[in-house]
Amino acid sequence: MKVVIADDESIERMFIRKLLERHFPVFDQVEEAENGLEALDLIRGLKPHLCLIDIRMPGLDGLKVIEEIREAGLAARVIIISAHDEFQYAQKAVQLGAAAYLLKPVESDLMIRVISEVLAEIEHEQNETAGQKRLKELLENTIPVLRLNFFSEIIHGSKETSEVLLERARALGIERFPGGVLCAGLEIAGSGRTEASNQRILGEVYHLVQGLLGPHDVLLAPSGGLEFVVLVCIDPLEKDPDLQLFRIAENLRVMTEKTGWACLTVGVGRACSEPAELYRSYCQARKAINHRLTLGSNQVIPYSRIAGLKLENSYPAHLEKELLARIELGDVSKVKELTGTIAGEVALGGDPEQMRNRLIELLVLASRTSQIPLGARWWQALERHHTKELLVSWACQKIVAMAEAVAGRKERQNNRIINQIQQYLNDFYYQELSLEAVAHKFFLSPSYLSRIFKNETGRNFIEYVTMVRMRKAEQFLSRPEDSIAGIAEKVGYHDVKYFARVFKKHKGVTPGEYRRLTCSPAGAAGRTDDEYGL
Repeated sequence: MKVVIADDESIERMFIRKLLERHFPVFDQVEEAENGLEALDLIRGLKPHLCLIDIRMPGLDGLKVIEEIREAGLAARVIIISAHDEFQYAQKAVQLGAAAYLLKPVESDLMIRVISEVLAEIEHEQNETAGQKRLKELLENTIPVLRLNFFSEIIHGSKETSEVLLERARALGIERFPGGVLCAGLEIAGSGRTEASNQRILGEVYHLVQGLLGPHDVLLAPSGGLEFVVLVCIDPLEKDPDLQLFRIAENLRVMTEKTGWACLTVGVGRACSEPAELYRSYCQARKAINHRLTLGSNQVIPYSRIAGLKLENSYPAHLEKELLARIELGDVSKVKELTGTIAGEVALGGDPEQMRNRLIELLVLASRTSQIPLGARWWQALERHHTKELLVSWACQKIVAMAEAVAGRKERQNNRIINQIQQYLNDFYYQELSLEAVAHKFFLSPSYLSRIFKNETGRNFIEYVTMVRMRKAEQFLSRPEDSIAGIAEKVGYHDVKYFARVFKKHKGVTPGEYRRLTCSPAGAAGRTDDEYGL
């Protein structure tokens, strides 16, 4: 079988070619085109079974290439691979008979699955009737997804007018337009559940919710979280549409509570009369459900309940600078104290969005100061804490953990530095070794070196240098060929009498006495100990 890959990015073409070679040996001829005109010429000459085409290409875009293919009567199957998910592109691709519309970056598993499906179609569809049936199935499978994408686009802030939105809705076969939005947040009973078990329960709740909704209501279920959105079609005979939204939300809450698995908190936006107002209703529902931090969960919170509330959260900004300084020092106990004070004051206010935003700001500042990342899924963890007590506790734990990590890092750094300094002192004990000179050599301040040296070794700097020199002196004294004056010079003392006093303080005996105790005086060379009064 023959296939054409048309994409202006060489790395994309290489990726697709490698995937085809590895997983689809049935394609014995794979050709590439880097622009639309080249692709069209290649397809006309090769008459491939499958074309993988990007939309945006120089010379001729992918949609125009497909149009030309169809006008030429070629039966090649087409898979669109594009970085653009605009409605009009997807709609046009479907109209032109595209087999699939994939958004970049495409995961290998998804592309393999789609190509496998297209191959199966090619092998089993023997005539024009079978091809028409497949096109109908493709439209039936694609339009529901496009409908969901259409509504998702609206609630996230489409700038189109109500007239345009209604026109698009008719093109997608949407018979009635929703008139209000519910935002629902699930809280699963029990502790220690895995993410997989949470998603399983969430799926069961979705199923129950779908069973309760009407034929024109829309359920939007974002992946990865425990929240979902319901777009409700208002009964045109209902005198109080806001009351209808509240009743539906309460039914959802009660139904979920009866399962015993979880409870549901539902924020309710105000009813709207035009499609363009659906975004406003969604924002109201989102704002309402955020108030479960302060009002509690397992209830319905209509926007009218919180609208107009003037709530402020205090923030002790004067403590922030000290907290960040203590994090940088790795002062864990002080960080615990300051974090608890700051978070406690933030939690006293009644605005959940301010509370959450303040804690997020504090977490980000602490992360930057400590150079400890918050983690890839910290935002998901944040969203799982639906009471202010849990949220504050989690934020405090994260910040304290950063301080502990800094403390551990500093301890390892100090150990490494002190080990290097100790090695330096052991190697150059005979030189002039002042605290200031050694600190300068290792790019430290004398006070900082003095503090960490004492903490890491249990001795101050001078004590350690003296200890090293005395150990070396003991080794030299055990060799009778060296004079005591010479040994004093060897271990860094120019005054032999001062050396003798230090040695006696260290060992309890003079250097001469130590020598007489450790080796025979008969072999001693040079001056005698008595010449120095030692």
